[in-house]
Amino acid sequence: ELDIRAEEHSILSRPNGSFAVSLTRNEPVIEVDDLLLVREPGRLRARGRVRELGDERFAIELDSMGTDWEQDQWHLADAAAMEVADGYFHTAGMVFESDAGRVAIRGGVRPPARLGLVLVLEGADLDLLDRLDLVEGIDGKLDGRLEFTGSIDSSGIAVDATVDSLVVAGRRIDSGRLVARAIGGRVELDALEFDSATGAAYAEGTVDFDRPDWLRYLSGGVRAAEEIWGGATLDVDVRPRELDVAYWADPESPSGEYGFVTADLGVGGSTRQPSAQGTFDVLNFPAPPFYFPELSGYVVVDSSGLSLTRGRLDIGGPEATVQARLPLRVSFTEPAEFLPREGVRVEI
Repeated sequence: ELDIRAEEHSILSRPNGSFAVSLTRNEPVIEVDDLLLVREPGRLRARGRVRELGDERFAIELDSMGTDWEQDQWHLADAAAMEVADGYFHTAGMVFESDAGRVAIRGGVRPPARLGLVLVLEGADLDLLDRLDLVEGIDGKLDGRLEFTGSIDSSGIAVDATVDSLVVAGRRIDSGRLVARAIGGRVELDALEFDSATGAAYAEGTVDFDRPDWLRYLSGGVRAAEEIWGGATLDVDVRPRELDVAYWADPESPSGEYGFVTADLGVGGSTRQPSAQGTFDVLNFPAPPFYFPELSGYVVVDSSGLSLTRGRLDIGGPEATVQARLPLRVSFTEPAEFLPREGVRVEI
């Protein structure tokens, strides 16, 4: 029998808070009557046992486990077990519950760093990402299934997830869904769609990142995410429907200030210098100080700017045909830039 308590302890000169453990050893089992780890602002408490399986393998059987981090409290829904060894982890199933949702985990990792892990989320509170300083100003509820395969350095992931009442960066989405698969540096987007009071959109296609370990690299935070996105290439079909452009550009802008866009576009190139082509239709088209009921046509965006052909402009009864070229530099990594000195051509 052993009782150990440490108010303050360090590992490799790094403070790790306090811990207390009461255990009994009766080979090949160590009964853990109580384990408490405290590292502000969180703590973990568990009861169970560790069973030696031989060949340096161990079974960890948890009767109970609970954690809290500030206002979030998670606990193990039922007793669970896992098997661990050097470079190996596997569980037939563990379910954690809290006021912030429910997470089920199955699978694990086996040498040499091969992944086979499934996470199922039910009613997960996305506000947790804000409290963890991962995504600022996000809220909503997430349900979905994530499956991780491949290796740590070249991950595969399959996602089928839905979100309700999503708020991010001041913009609200009533409902959305993501179905996608990633193998190495390629993401195959089967469906990305959302619906809201300010329009809807759907996208499908592929995104290629310039590094196969992008998923692990994302742990570097916002700067890492910007670097990964900045090196991506696109082959995506995008279909917005009556999208309020002003709202999505700036939620504080008056509704309809830049019109309502419906389009079928093929987007390619890189995120730094994308290209696009397809049909579009803009209701309440802005041309200050005027607003026209509708503008439609075929648009091409490339390194030289934006070109409009087969355009039709509703001027309040009669229609006019329009062709135009605008020196507009478009980027998905920085704001668009209008360069009128390079010449503007409009024919009506």
